[in-house]
Amino acid sequence: MSLFDRLAEGLLGVRRPSRQYVKTPPRPVKHKPSGESDKPAADKMEESSIESKIQHIIPSFKGALNSNMAEMNEKIDELQVRLEESIKSSGDNYSQELKNTIAEEVASLKQEVKDSFLSVEDKIHSENVKTYRNIQALVSEIDKKSAKEVNIDAKFASVKRLLTLTTWTAIGTFLVLVIYVLHGIGVF
Repeated sequence: MSLFDRLAEGLLGVRRPSRQYVKTPPRPVKHKPSGESDKPAADKMEESSIESKIQHIIPSFKGALNSNMAEMNEKIDELQVRLEESIKSSGDNYSQELKNTIAEEVASLKQEVKDSFLSVEDKIHSENVKTYRNIQALVSEIDKKSAKEVNIDAKFASVKRLLTLTTWTAIGTFLVLVIYVLHGIGVF
């Protein structure tokens, strides 16, 4: 336990938390099987669900980070004021050593705050990347489906032309048959 920690505990009755951080494993990204058919409404619902989750996660991260930073800054300021008052009252050589220790501890606490902010920023960035990739895959699936629909429409148009041609040929053949029968009867 450092001199700073002992002074803080003696003056304020505050113990610094340990510096051990627990890493949570990343969540796997769920992918749908390629043979499963998706509906456009389900895709939009899934996309809006992902967006709402992101919109819910980001403010909670920022709020937690801001509240922790504010709390740490208040404690640091309070501790620094009390220790400076204590140092002024003692007035011995020990005060310079104590000032240096305080300055080092304040610098390390500020660095910890910056590191935790960067850590939260990295987590938000990784979630944004996952969401971007999921949306990109969703858009590519929608593009593939619309391309298939265009191909089906083109095939249907060619079948429609063939059917029209066959119908007109049948009508022409029927007219030739009627004329032939009427000619055979002697009408023409």
